[in-house]
Amino acid sequence: MEPGPEVYQSEEAIHIENIGDVRCFSEDTQGRIWIGSSNRLFQYNPKTKKITAFTAQNSGLNGDFVRSICTTKNGQIWIGYFGAGISVYNDQLELLHSFNTGNGLSSNTIDAIYYDQSNNVWAGSGEGLIRFDTEDPTNFTVYNDNSQIADTHIRAITEDSSGKLWCSTTNGIVCYDQQKKQFYNYLHQHYDGIPIGAFMSGSVLNYNNEWIMFGSQNGLCFFDPKRLPSQLTLPPVALTDFKVYNKKLELSDQESSIPVTHNIELSYEQNTFTISFNVLDYVLTDLVEYSYQLEGLEERWYNANDSHSVTFRNIPYGSYHFKIRSGIRNQEGSDTVSSWNIYIRPPFWLSWWAKTFYVLAIALIVWLILRFYKHRLELENSLILEKNNHQKDQELHTERLRFFTNIAHELRTPLTLILGPLEDLITDTNLDNRQTGKLTAIQKSTKRLLSLINQLMEFRKTETQNKQLTVSKGMLDQLVLETGKKYQELNTNKKLHISIDIIEDDYNMYFDPEVISIILDNLISNARKYTDSGLIKIALRNFEENGNSFTEITVEDSGNGIHPDALPRIFDRYFQDKNSFHRSGGTGIGLALVKNLVSLHEAEIKVESELGRGTSFHVILSKENKYPNALHETLDQRREIAEEQPQINDVVPNKISSELPQQTDEPEQKSKQIILVVEDNPEINSYIVESLSTYYQVISAHNGIIGLEKAQKHTPDLIISDVMMPEMDGFELVSKLKEDVRTSHIPIILLTAKDSLSDKTTGYDLGAESYITKPFTAKLLQSRIKNLLEIRKKIAEQFKESVDKSAFMSESLNNLDKEFIEAIAKIIEENLDSSDLDVVFLAERMAMSHSSLYRKVKALTEQTVNEYIRTIRIRKAEEFLITGRYSISEVSYMVGMSSSNYFRKCFKDEFGVTPSEYVKNITSKD
Repeated sequence: MEPGPEVYQSEEAIHIENIGDVRCFSEDTQGRIWIGSSNRLFQYNPKTKKITAFTAQNSGLNGDFVRSICTTKNGQIWIGYFGAGISVYNDQLELLHSFNTGNGLSSNTIDAIYYDQSNNVWAGSGEGLIRFDTEDPTNFTVYNDNSQIADTHIRAITEDSSGKLWCSTTNGIVCYDQQKKQFYNYLHQHYDGIPIGAFMSGSVLNYNNEWIMFGSQNGLCFFDPKRLPSQLTLPPVALTDFKVYNKKLELSDQESSIPVTHNIELSYEQNTFTISFNVLDYVLTDLVEYSYQLEGLEERWYNANDSHSVTFRNIPYGSYHFKIRSGIRNQEGSDTVSSWNIYIRPPFWLSWWAKTFYVLAIALIVWLILRFYKHRLELENSLILEKNNHQKDQELHTERLRFFTNIAHELRTPLTLILGPLEDLITDTNLDNRQTGKLTAIQKSTKRLLSLINQLMEFRKTETQNKQLTVSKGMLDQLVLETGKKYQELNTNKKLHISIDIIEDDYNMYFDPEVISIILDNLISNARKYTDSGLIKIALRNFEENGNSFTEITVEDSGNGIHPDALPRIFDRYFQDKNSFHRSGGTGIGLALVKNLVSLHEAEIKVESELGRGTSFHVILSKENKYPNALHETLDQRREIAEEQPQINDVVPNKISSELPQQTDEPEQKSKQIILVVEDNPEINSYIVESLSTYYQVISAHNGIIGLEKAQKHTPDLIISDVMMPEMDGFELVSKLKEDVRTSHIPIILLTAKDSLSDKTTGYDLGAESYITKPFTAKLLQSRIKNLLEIRKKIAEQFKESVDKSAFMSESLNNLDKEFIEAIAKIIEENLDSSDLDVVFLAERMAMSHSSLYRKVKALTEQTVNEYIRTIRIRKAEEFLITGRYSISEVSYMVGMSSSNYFRKCFKDEFGVTPSEYVKNITSKD
């Protein structure tokens, strides 16, 4: 037989076998009674007196343990199971819906199901209350928030006349107001009528909508829902204790209680305290929740949760209001707020009288600061004013010095035009002795003017820190002796005697000869100026002091002496002693220059003077000083530069001898060597051109740019250039000429009024061959030109005669000229057999004009271009003949000489023998 519902027939008494524990009843719309038990579901039809049993095996039930049943108006049957959730069936017990924890149910244990007046189905589970909408059962809501429901284990559900839902739990009774959507909890702890034991599952009765009865383990609990209050009335909150924490007390006594009053006053040390509070009803203690605020510290309300106390730590001093409000859980909060005033006294250093003292003290300090600041401003203003005045004086001095320096530079140009022609006139033998004497006097005054200009320029260098110390190791006594003897020879005053006293010793030391010479010249000149008769003594000695060796130069005179008031200022610039009986026409910069040069030389100068008895100057140098911060130079290097620049004084006024190029009766201009003069001063330019035009073909230019163009165009044999010129100065011109292959071989002489060693070094580093300082004489310039041209000619002749030309080039020519010669030689060797190999061919390959190529090859090799081509061909022919693999005729064709006779002639001119004799000589040697 197929399984199906079990049917029982009954007359009066209903006896059902294996019914188990009956848990619930419900009557449907057809009058049938549905009975739920612990092992199956039963249906009793009163009309037919039949009982039908349904199980999970013979029907669509989800389980056999039925805990609760309810039927709805639309004929649905709702069944709650123990462990299987909730199922919804139609009147034929066909499953419509099924709910469990898998699709959102809070629990699968359903103890109660209730159908209310609003057509909602309520289910009570072990994990909360569940509301279903019968129109859409899948739309359900679970209420299991412990903050709203004190106990979520719902045992039974019913409804009163007002529509409020009443539920029994394991710990009391819960009421849900559907209109307010508010839960009210009635627990046995707070209400005497509620039994202590748990309520029974599904045990509930609404008696005539007047009484609600719940069954429990300890009896029946019934009440009138209308008379049960929905909210509890709370008494006011009271402070039960106020404890303070005193940091200065011992650990055991730090916490202490103080009396609680409406106004509580604390010291600043009691700013950590704990406040305890409670309602004055012990029954409501666990139902009440609190929130508090310490007004004055924060405006926010804080929840105290289940605590009945709150602790505040390190509260700043001031006035505060402690506010607290209470409320029953799950009810709206109370509007009644209890408040207490708390005042924490400030420390004594922050009390009102202390603050008053602070204000007064700060006001006094501010006044003192303002007074000090005002005084400081006045002092700073005076210092700024003094600094500005000093700066203006310094600027005035600098401008004055710059003016005199510029004037000195400018004076060198006219001095050149004076001294140069003057030397020419003195050397003229047609003048009588009287005219020569006058010219000599003029020359002497001009040289004196030149000396003053040089002195002024040296002073300018020391003042602007542009003077560079250049030391070399040598014998200081020789320099002192030479300087002293020079002044002995120049001394024409018979009443004045100049003596030199050098103690025999070792004077080999580091010093700058130029600086020491200027110092000696100025000291001796100063002594001669203030000593009309008597003695000037120049002394040199070594001495030791504190274990260090020193050398002392002394210049002592027996003149008028210096007034004691003027002695501290004699080294000041432009200073002249007004108290001196001897007035001089000096500038007042000589001793200032000496002082600056002594400081530059890292030495010391002392002066001793007595009126009427004379003055002595002592320059003290350290013998052990090696001057690590100065430029070091050997004496040979210094002599080389000095020899390159002889002074006007050293030029002997002799006639221009045969050392200079001789002029023939009918000179051919084309045979003359070309000199390019680049000078921006028209007078000096004309003077140089006039003095050189007799012996050379002279081309002139008035600035560096024009000079560069003419040098590239004419390829002169020598260039004379000024340094200080507009648009392009001499240094830049030298640099561009030496970098250009067309002009790199040309010797250059620089003319300038800048005579410092650094300027000369710059010129030589750029490639200039000579350096002449203005003023100069025509004889000096002609001599220098002749020497440079002779040197260039000798180098070219040596190149022509040298066998190993590569070695000669590396030793004698600069890199650019060496590369030029190598490039030409390479072109010639690559085109030996070409009949087109000539000047035109080489000029095109070298990207040069015919004339530029011709003059450069002529200057470097002392040969014409064709001669040089022939030389390379013959040298190459020699290499071919030495191999022994070619005949003389073959070699002649290989080097581009089709005529054997011409080849033999050229070979004999080069080596002195014919090609056949040359080969025999080589063969016999082998």
